[in-house]
Amino acid sequence: MQHLFVYGSLKQGYANAHVNTGRPVAGRFRTREPFVLCLHGAGEVPCLLSPSGEGHQVFGELYEVAPEDLERMDLLERVGDPDGYERLDIDIERIDTTTPTLYPAQAYLKRASRVPLADRRTGALQEYLPEHAARFHWVGRSAPASPTPTPAADSLQNLAQALDQFARERDWQQFHAPKNLASALVVEAGELLEHFMWMPEAQSRQLDAEKREAVGAEIADVLLYLVQLASALGIDPIQAAQAKMRRNAQRFPVMEQARGNPART
Repeated sequence: MQHLFVYGSLKQGYANAHVNTGRPVAGRFRTREPFVLCLHGAGEVPCLLSPSGEGHQVFGELYEVAPEDLERMDLLERVGDPDGYERLDIDIERIDTTTPTLYPAQAYLKRASRVPLADRRTGALQEYLPEHAARFHWVGRSAPASPTPTPAADSLQNLAQALDQFARERDWQQFHAPKNLASALVVEAGELLEHFMWMPEAQSRQLDAEKREAVGAEIADVLLYLVQLASALGIDPIQAAQAKMRRNAQRFPVMEQARGNPART
């Protein structure tokens, strides 16, 4: 399976993550060689510049990709166009292990000669972060079957970025394996349930202000772990929910047998 290293808007939780249909490889990754990573043009588009030799070892994410995954991303990155990116071979290190592991991979780069100094909005960055993404407003050429992000998806995307930054600042990502996140999610759901234990059904519909605040805090914990779990697995929760609703509509069409039947909910 081929590996692709992504460092900008194709990362989980960033603007073009929905185009990246690769399978994330667990770990903390960076380029083996130093590269210049800058924000390019009025849209402040992240660009990794070739050749290597200057700048920093750049942090990013590693994915296993099939030809159809690359086809979508090649289209987005305008591979083959004069002003597009090139998909080039690059060596990547996994650094969260006792001994760094080397991965041959590919990444989308631009030749430094095609990105004049006057168009570089930053110096060499070591990592593309949410504060950089906040100024990004270019999504490339349309990729096939890429859904237009909904306001809800944008909101979850911003939340995922903030959670990622929060964890990175505290070096907590080492604990955020999907198994651990799923376990924490179940624990928080149990704490949410405790607020309703032995409560009459009518009372559960009319919580007082103090109880609503407490329940809201538990709902927030459940949501935060759910967003982190989806991000860790490269799953768009909005797309997954919409797909599930479509399947449910096919399984349970509107008919008299389903109407008011709790077994059908």
